[in-house]
This record gives sequence, C-alpha cells and structure tokens, in this order.
Amino acid sequence: MNKNIFLTLIIILSLPIVLFPYDLLNIPISATQMAIGGEGGALFGTSNSITANNAALAGFSGKRFSISFLKYVQSINIGSFEYFQGLQGIGTVGANFSYCNYGRLTATDEYGNVMYSFTPQALLLNILYARSIIKFLDIGVNSKIGYTCIDTMANMFIAGGININYRIEDLRLGLTVDNIGVEILKGYGIDGVDIKYRFSSSYALAENSYIFLLDLYYDKFNKFDVSCGLQWNVNGILIVRGGYKNSYRELQYDSSSDIIAGINVGVGINTKKFQIDYTYTPMIVIGDAHRVTIGINL
Repeated sequence: MNKNIFLTLIIILSLPIVLFPYDLLNIPISATQMAIGGEGGALFGTSNSITANNAALAGFSGKRFSISFLKYVQSINIGSFEYFQGLQGIGTVGANFSYCNYGRLTATDEYGNVMYSFTPQALLLNILYARSIIKFLDIGVNSKIGYTCIDTMANMFIAGGININYRIEDLRLGLTVDNIGVEILKGYGIDGVDIKYRFSSSYALAENSYIFLLDLYYDKFNKFDVSCGLQWNVNGILIVRGGYKNSYRELQYDSSSDIIAGINVGVGINTKKFQIDYTYTPMIVIGDAHRVTIGINL
C-alpha cells in the first residue's frame, strides 16, 4: 500500500480514540493564535484568543465579538464564537463557544455491510473573567464544560484554569495552569482531562510594531513542547505573522517537504471597527489546515 495512504488511514482510525474526547481543549481555533505558533499566551489585547490566556484581556474597556472557522485535517470542521466586554471597576467578562463536526462516518458489521451513518461531534463552552490587580499584574480565571459524542458513546467534563500576566515595559510574561478538571460522564477513550502548564513571554520593539513570542508548555499528551512566533504590524492596518510549533514535526514523513512541518503563516487586516485574520498550517501527511477569524468591535 502507498505509504501516504497507509499513514492517513492510521491517523483517521486513531482520531476518535486519541484526540476526539478533549481536542477542543488543545486545538488552537483562532487564526491569530495559530499564526504565532499555536499558543501566544503573552500576546496582549483583543488579538489574544480567550483560549490562549484570558488575563491578557484584563485592560480591555470595550465590547468585542468574533467568529472563527477552522478547516482542519480530513473532514474535520470547527467553528467558534466568542464575546467579551470590559466593565468599569469590575474587569473583563466573556464567553467562548466552540463546535466541532467530524464529518459523516459509516458503521458496518463484521462482514462489511453498512448498518447506519453517524456524525461525531464536540461542544465546548468557556466562560472567563479577567482583572488588573496592580499596575503591572493581571489575572484571569476560566471555567469550561464540554461534551463529545461518537455513535452511541458520549463524554462530558468540567474544567477550569488560572492565568497570570506580568508586564515590565516592553517585556510581557505569562503563566497558565489550565484544563484542571474531571469527567462527569465517560463513554469512550482511555485518557481523562489533562492539566496543561504554560509559560509565555513576548517582547515588543518599535512601539509594538514587532512582537516576538516564546511559549514553553507541558501536558501529558504532548509532554514538553515549545512554540515561537513573530507579529509584524506593517502600517497599523496590515499585520503579518509567522510561527513554529515543535509538536507538529510529528506529522512529517521522509520527504523534502519535512522542512515546513510545524511552520504557520498568517496575515491580518486591522481597522478601528474590524479585524480579519487568516492562517495557513501545512500538516504534511494529513493535509493542510486553514483558519479564518473575524472580529468586530461593538
């Protein structure tokens, strides 16, 4: 069998068991977040997705709604809606809702006869609160509830996390302990909810025209991992981004295209009212991933 086809089949067959129960806790949906390496916890302001580090939104004073769409590997499509606003004297509150559709799958008996079709799905609701504690210190907390189902089996869990950001002039540091949770319903899968630890840093140059980012993180699935990125604000409207995620190197195979495994590139248009971002991620063996995020300041 062709090597590429064989690897693709292995990945498809393993997705429901390995990734499906809790993938919405770990897959970056926001185009901005993925463009800078998939983490970007120290990227402050509205460009920071709720799922990256909500403490970065502590100083936000307006209202913002955004929608993201991710065309992921094979037939996986993910959508996300989020809204947050600043409340004077209280902090920033918001919520994110994500939905994943794994496409139409067919169930067969031991003889290969088609019995019926079904659509695996996943839902995740993430509620946040962020506030500035002192001049240079922000803190954020979040709570999540998730539900996944495949055929007649279902999982449900609750989780939460805490985020801290510290600012020293042009240097920003972030610390996150996330996905602290338990299963309240387990119908399939072998692993439970896994705590994620992340250290984030960013350094800005030329009045934030250039922002360099580095994230170090650990969870049981990926072990120790690293991501890095660059955001270049070209003229106040056009934004160019690039990033690298080390764990994506595992999706490579023996060919000349291995060199691009783990690399992400993106572009954004930022105005006073709107922000539109696009990111491209070459996934090598299992296909490419395209992300689009549209944000509106209300």
